[in-house]
Amino acid sequence: MVNIRWLLPLIAVNISPVVGVVEKVQRVNDCSDGTTTTPFRVEIEPDSRGGYYNYYPEQLSWIVFDYNSFLTGSFLTVLSGAFPEGETFYEQSSCLDPSKCYQFEIEHGYYYGLPNNGTYRIHYDDELIDEGGNFGVSDSSILFGNGCPSPNPSALPSVTPFASPSSKPSAAPSAFPSADPSSVPSNRPSSFFKDPKSGKRVKSEKRVKRVKRVKRVKR
Repeated sequence: MVNIRWLLPLIAVNISPVVGVVEKVQRVNDCSDGTTTTPFRVEIEPDSRGGYYNYYPEQLSWIVFDYNSFLTGSFLTVLSGAFPEGETFYEQSSCLDPSKCYQFEIEHGYYYGLPNNGTYRIHYDDELIDEGGNFGVSDSSILFGNGCPSPNPSALPSVTPFASPSSKPSAAPSAFPSADPSSVPSNRPSSFFKDPKSGKRVKSEKRVKRVKRVKRVKR
């Protein structure tokens, strides 16, 4: 006959890891119970060296607020929390309506933030969406949730381009330049002159005769 007392330790050893896995799955899927909420988790971890390196972590506090209510001036706080005194790690989980828009903000009462190796992490829908550390007075996360306003796009350029230059070039210069002036001067003056008295063009021979006739009259 088998002694059942020998089987009990083996059963306990085999069951305990399964229980741990189930607890972890339940922790991750806290918001997957048939509702339309989305899991949110914040983790705050001061510098592990403690003491001087932490700068009063109990002065840390945080909130999650409805960003759209902030735009309208009502400022609705959805979640809030504070780092417990004497602890070295802090974590809080909750479920949020995914149709809203949220922003996380953390601050330190003495303006020290999370110096040195201290850090905070925020998860939304089981994904790390933001983290920070040495922020001084306060720090804010990116916007998250399906209800966040889309960023304003820059003005699109005009779809009508500027008038393109004409594809037809300007009329080309004449391929036949004007006749070059003669490089050899003529041997005699032009055979025609303009008579200053009558205004008519006369041959040079007649002009010479006229000039001689004028000279005789003067004598």
